[in-house]
Amino acid sequence: YAQYILIKKLCPESMGNRSLLVVGDDSQSIYKFRGAAVSNILDFMKDYPKAEMVTLIQNYRSTQKILDPAYKLIQNNNPDTLESKLNISKQLVSELSEKGETPKIVKLETLEDEVDFVISKIFEILGTEPQYTFKDIAILARANNHLDAFVMALRRNGVPYQLVGNRGLYDRDEVRDVLACARVVINPGDAISLYRVLNIEALHIDYGQISSLLSSSRIEKVDLWELVKKSDNTQIQTLVAIIETAQKNITKMTPAELVFSLVKAVNYLEPFTSDETVENQLSIKNLNIFLKKVQAFEFSYHSETKEIPTLIDMVDYFDLTIEAGDNPAQAEFEDIDTVNLLTVHASKGLEFPVVFLVNTVSDRFPTRNQKDVIMIPDSLIKETLPTGDEHIQEERRLFYVAATRAKKYLYFTLANNYGGKRDKHPSGFLEETGLPILEVSQDEMKNENRQVGLFGAEGGFRDPSANKINDFVPKFLSYSQIDMYQTCPLQYKYKYILSIPTKPSYALSFGITIHDTLKEFHQRLAFNESVGIDELLTIYEKYWQPLGYESDKHRKLRFDDGKKLLERYYEENKSSEVLPIGLEKSFNVYINGTKFYGKIDRIDPLPDGGVEIIDYKTGTPKNQKEVDKDAQVSFYAIGVKEALKMDPKKLTYYFVESGDKISTTRTQVQLDEKKAEVVEIVSKIKSGEFTATPGKHCEWCDYREICPYAKKGI
Repeated sequence: YAQYILIKKLCPESMGNRSLLVVGDDSQSIYKFRGAAVSNILDFMKDYPKAEMVTLIQNYRSTQKILDPAYKLIQNNNPDTLESKLNISKQLVSELSEKGETPKIVKLETLEDEVDFVISKIFEILGTEPQYTFKDIAILARANNHLDAFVMALRRNGVPYQLVGNRGLYDRDEVRDVLACARVVINPGDAISLYRVLNIEALHIDYGQISSLLSSSRIEKVDLWELVKKSDNTQIQTLVAIIETAQKNITKMTPAELVFSLVKAVNYLEPFTSDETVENQLSIKNLNIFLKKVQAFEFSYHSETKEIPTLIDMVDYFDLTIEAGDNPAQAEFEDIDTVNLLTVHASKGLEFPVVFLVNTVSDRFPTRNQKDVIMIPDSLIKETLPTGDEHIQEERRLFYVAATRAKKYLYFTLANNYGGKRDKHPSGFLEETGLPILEVSQDEMKNENRQVGLFGAEGGFRDPSANKINDFVPKFLSYSQIDMYQTCPLQYKYKYILSIPTKPSYALSFGITIHDTLKEFHQRLAFNESVGIDELLTIYEKYWQPLGYESDKHRKLRFDDGKKLLERYYEENKSSEVLPIGLEKSFNVYINGTKFYGKIDRIDPLPDGGVEIIDYKTGTPKNQKEVDKDAQVSFYAIGVKEALKMDPKKLTYYFVESGDKISTTRTQVQLDEKKAEVVEIVSKIKSGEFTATPGKHCEWCDYREICPYAKKGI
């Protein structure tokens, strides 16, 4: 409502109807819980009576057999619709020549039967429609937890899947496991978290042992942790040692470092890396996302308090975040052949040849109307309230959105029993579609499964080999990726394909701090601000990243080193009259169809024309011969020349810790050779060529603990 008021103030009706364009479909207004007011659409013509109206009824997605029952359904929202208020027709007309399949409502006996039906129908459709693959199929539900049984069935049958667009990073097992480890380190008396940790797959603790400990704890009325410490089980004692070591490091290590050390100590990633399925790769990506959130928390905490947070601070932060309802999205794959599982809300705007809308029973779809704890009197509500049931109308719009995601096949499924004492009733929305309900008995289900080859029987379905990761086409490349692939293709796979999280690096933290500091320093100079050394050091403190250092002493030493190098840099550059024409300048170029991107620290104009590319380095200085051969500046030169349309006549490395500047140049022939290298590397990546190339670099590789070649010293 407030947003609509803002629109009306920005563009009042008196300005005329050529100043404002709005597009909306009241049939798909499904975000009431976020404050979206359908009345904004319904009242628009009343507020802007001179507006010209165009009704879009041509549909290029679904067949007419899908559109017609969906239209019958949404008509039940009358008279609180645009059709009724404006006396127009919004009945969609399919532009597809294909007649398609009649949508089906299928009623089964139990949830297990419903799940089996959906899986068997997936196999059947893919067995008879060679043009379709897993990614053409969607299973939609009203709520996230309604998808759990389907996830288990897809996993059991070796069908690749992913949960799409759902909130819920903190609901993922792998994130819960890591948080449980952290909670146990802080408080071993947390029996629930300890139980979860004992069940971590990588620890290989026999469930009989865990069950025995639980039973003894209950009978003897002894803390579970006390019994765990006394256990003579080797795996359990290994866990005890890990927890006690972590407890000693609570004040010595940052949360990100401690979390990473816990993941490494329990060998948590081993089950995920040993079998590279889509599901396992998503789990690794989720752990990576979570670790980045831990690092973001550390940086934010330090920026506000100037102190290093502890593991206790981190757990308190995430507990409060979860309690407040913040649950960010988990990892997703694009263009990977997986069955899509998603809520109806998450499906808006998407389309799939085959759609299953599951659990279509009363109390699940529509949901029960949960009244607000504190009801707002109608007299205080500014938006126009509908004449009908507001909750049911919103749920009906959701049902309509779900049905119209389908292009060819649409199935509504439900079961009599979902585990409760009473049978469920079909959703009232099903009857409103005008489609008949087809009841399938358990005997018919068994016969259906035999016919389509489900659960190992012979059938026409293609082998679901897509559960393995086999799509390696990079969406983009950077110099770092190319350099890593040339160093070791397996290391590239670990980092950029499997996204295995790595321990925070103090070298990276220090480098980012210096880069960000110098960027703001030169930006201020470019705007003729007077920046003294004290101001520069204040900027430095603002951008200081405390992650990855070996100890507080090490962190303080590097912080002091940074101050000294900035003082020297200031003396060398304070009187410079050259103003950069680019700072942290990004570029994108396409090399043989693959996007290559980079970011250049600084671009300075040269007196005789052209530009100088300057790249800050915080590591050990290189000599002239090394810089002349260095590939990074070559790629930067390509970016400056082709994307930024400048002439890179001078390429400089500025080693800020020593103050050394070493410059080089590149010919067009040399740049073309580098582009040819990229083409060759992309070809190898696409073909899945990730053979390890062990060597001296294994000593500082982040993945040496999990890489079988590094371990063997090959």
